[in-house]
Amino acid sequence: MAKQDDRAAKMAPYEEAIQITMELNQAYHSPEKRRDLMAQLIGKPVDESFTLFPPFYSDYGKISALARMFLSIPAVIFRIRGASRLGMAA
Repeated sequence: MAKQDDRAAKMAPYEEAIQITMELNQAYHSPEKRRDLMAQLIGKPVDESFTLFPPFYSDYGKISALARMFLSIPAVIFRIRGASRLGMAA
């Protein structure tokens, strides 16, 4: 039972990323809602200058920093595990 609990705990961030990216990609969302979903995905606030054009894919989601004025083009795929910084320094 302990192994199953450990596996479930390790898989939780991946399941959360799947849930959020599916919500992001399944319907139209305003730019504000896309920023909100991205903030949920990365676990921290997203600057108002952030622009995201779905579809967007991520297999994990937790990153250490997302630069201001970051622009994501359609069909971007992030495969991030661990500390990463996306975009240019502000």
